[in-house]
Amino acid sequence: MKPESATQVLMIDDDENDAMLVRHMLGKIPESGCQFHWAKSYEQGLQKLGEAAWDLCLVDYRLGVHTGVEIVTESRTRGVSCPFLLLTGAGSRTIDLQAMRAGVAGYMEKSRLCPVELERAIRYAIGARPAQPQSVSPAPSRVAPEAAALLTANFAAKTPFVVIGLMLDRESAL
Repeated sequence: MKPESATQVLMIDDDENDAMLVRHMLGKIPESGCQFHWAKSYEQGLQKLGEAAWDLCLVDYRLGVHTGVEIVTESRTRGVSCPFLLLTGAGSRTIDLQAMRAGVAGYMEKSRLCPVELERAIRYAIGARPAQPQSVSPAPSRVAPEAAALLTANFAAKTPFVVIGLMLDRESAL
């Protein structure tokens, strides 16, 4: 999966048996190169996510009074950029859609988990990460300050609005 160094995988799950099962499955994946870490609670998971640059986080949907979707959402607000795979004991379309909206890279039911499917999901989640830019420079903007203020206010108020972007001489207008 990541031959140059071990793939750092964090699993956040309050069930130690599930965590050990996933650790065992990772061990069965040929040439996975995964280094497995486990956090046993929502709080411990958020702490560990902030302590290292993870290649992937596997997170259980049910974490006591919290959910895995909450972990993803809170992690993103804290600047964590690793991909997440959501694991659930009982799948549902509603949970699947919540996970998708939160930016989860994959959604898997624990009852259907096997080393082959886990390896594929991990490979796709890690492979789908956008490349890190070499240099960050702001895109040129031709948005009038009044329009920017209106867009910002509508976004903050969660008011529906439409943005139309134009390309002028290969420079983005928005």
